[in-house]
Amino acid sequence: MTTIAAVRIATDGTVTDLQVPAADPARRVALAEQLGWPCEYAHYGRMHGDRLLAVTVVVEENSQYTQPMNELASALADKVRGERLPYYLCGPVVAAGYPGDGEPGDQPAEVRALLNP
Repeated sequence: MTTIAAVRIATDGTVTDLQVPAADPARRVALAEQLGWPCEYAHYGRMHGDRLLAVTVVVEENSQYTQPMNELASALADKVRGERLPYYLCGPVVAAGYPGDGEPGDQPAEVRALLNP
């Protein structure tokens, strides 16, 4: 089975490396095991030189109503975007790369490096 490199960011700031199945439905099952069901995808990015620096974040769909704020995941999205989000990501978050084709991909080293202060 082909996998993609991602990280799980807990609300306490704990970062855990993950290998997530690249294709559905196995990917959705694996993400639901990490986050709850149903999951919601968001893509954040900006041009970085001549290429896209982007991240796919996955959260449990109603986490903004039921989970605490995830400051580290929100800061990651802010850094990737180059500006603050108008809201916080909540609950545990899985962050993967985003190659620009609508599907999550391996997390680029530049994105992973943004998790380190």
